[in-house]
Amino acid sequence: MKTNRLALFLYILINSLFILKYGLRLLPWYVVIAACFLYGGIVVLGNKYKYLITKLSYLNIQRGTTFIALIICLLFLLAFQYIPDPMTIQVDRWSAIHNFLFNLTHGIYPYAAQTHLDGYGSPFPVWQLFHLPFYLMGNVGLSFIAGILLFVHSLSLHLKDKEEQIAFVFLACSPAFIYEVFVRSDLMTNFMVSMSILLYCIHYRLTIQKNPLLLGIIVGLMMSTRFSAIIPFCIYYFYDFFYAKLRQQISFLSVVIITFCITFLPFLLWDSQMLLFFEYNPFILQTRQGHPLDLLLLIPVGIALSFWQQKQPNRHFIASAVMLFLLVTVTFTHTMFVNNSWTELFDSTFDITYFGMALPFLCATLSQLPCSQRC
Repeated sequence: MKTNRLALFLYILINSLFILKYGLRLLPWYVVIAACFLYGGIVVLGNKYKYLITKLSYLNIQRGTTFIALIICLLFLLAFQYIPDPMTIQVDRWSAIHNFLFNLTHGIYPYAAQTHLDGYGSPFPVWQLFHLPFYLMGNVGLSFIAGILLFVHSLSLHLKDKEEQIAFVFLACSPAFIYEVFVRSDLMTNFMVSMSILLYCIHYRLTIQKNPLLLGIIVGLMMSTRFSAIIPFCIYYFYDFFYAKLRQQISFLSVVIITFCITFLPFLLWDSQMLLFFEYNPFILQTRQGHPLDLLLLIPVGIALSFWQQKQPNRHFIASAVMLFLLVTVTFTHTMFVNNSWTELFDSTFDITYFGMALPFLCATLSQLPCSQRC
């Protein structure tokens, strides 16, 4: 279970970063360090005895208990989200979406909308429109509920013996995820949705050889949420792409690009100057933290991970998690090297919430049980 140990290490590391960053603002350093060790110990112990959750699934009240536990957890997270006044939150991902949709529904160019912290929104059109029902409900942060439901249901199609329940427990016990809900951030939700859509594609056996057009449309739409949201698709389907015929490869890539461009077409016709040449347009905002040279390392690693996972969902979870973790780590390290900012990880220069992109995949990896522990 080497993949489980790696997932456990990364899960504890990412969540400990959140405990450190935000704990040090409120408590003495030694209390925060002790909290990290305590949290790590609890997670290790929970991982060791996680099979007990599947034991409970064979009780007569299994379905009712699972449903009630899920509802209670969602209600708790929902109540937690409504504690702060959103205008006082120093994270503007929620207002980047809310103000975009406000402009859109009022006939104002959406990407001209500024956040409540005077920034500009980076999410692409499909992800903005995904939040329209939640905007109409008065809170775009409610999208995390849809993300969780998709996450649990899509995992149930691939895992065994109620292991999706374990994945949900790991997600709900993640300080990084709780923080995301608290500040109404959409980042981790984006990756829960991306992971779920990919699992549905796997469940319905979509391949580049047999379904290049449909799969191309799906990947193009997912690319129109965030560029990084298609990394799990790249990891899973590159192995497929490599063995596809040239005609199938061209068809697939063409449809991906055309679909992605079509999602921007209304905004291009609306105000092409601002969409393409404004210094804070969404393309610049989504790529400004990266460095082209990083791709020289990341692309070969991604290809190696794709061939290692060989389209096996269980391997794919950890492969995607490692790739997303490396993407952030390499980017941050490069920036620290260029700016000589090695001690500023917890400053505003670096947004550690990007590490949370890997958490849904880590939770899925940790949920898997050895055959000997399955009921």
